[in-house]
Amino acid sequence: MLQCKKILDKYVAVHILLTTEAEQPTGRIAELRMMESKMIKSFEDIQAFGKEGMEAYVNSATAVTKGFQGIATEAVDFSRKSFEQNAAAVEKVLAAKSIDKALEVQQGYAKDMFEAYVNQMNKFGELYVDAAKAAYKPFEAKINEISGKAVAK
Repeated sequence: MLQCKKILDKYVAVHILLTTEAEQPTGRIAELRMMESKMIKSFEDIQAFGKEGMEAYVNSATAVTKGFQGIATEAVDFSRKSFEQNAAAVEKVLAAKSIDKALEVQQGYAKDMFEAYVNQMNKFGELYVDAAKAAYKPFEAKINEISGKAVAK
C-alpha cells in the first residue's frame, strides 16, 4: 500500500510540474511527460485487468451455478427412479409365492441398484469435472497471457 502511495505521489508531482511548463517541452520536461504517459498507460492497464478479472469471476460463478443446477437435477431424477424401483421391488417381493422367489427378486433388485448407483456416481463425477472446467474457462486466457509474459521476462 505504501508503495502505491509513493507511485501515486510521484505521478501527481510530475503532472503538476508538467501542467505548469510551456507547451513545447525540452530536456527533463520532455522526459517527465514521457514518464507521465507511461504511468497513465500503467494505470489504464491495471483498471482493464481488474475489469477483466471481475468479468471472468462473474462468468465463472455463472458456470458453477449452472453446473450445480445440473447436478441437483440429476440427483433428483436418480432419487425418483430409485424410489420407483424400490416400490416395484417391494411389490414383487410381496407378490412372490415362495421365499426362494422373494429372495431372488430381492437379490436382483440389490444388484440392479448397486449398478445404477455406481453409474450415477460416475455421472456425478463427470458433471463435477464439467462444472470445474466451465468455471476455469473464463480465467484460462488471462492465466495463459500472464504466464506467457512471465516466461518472456
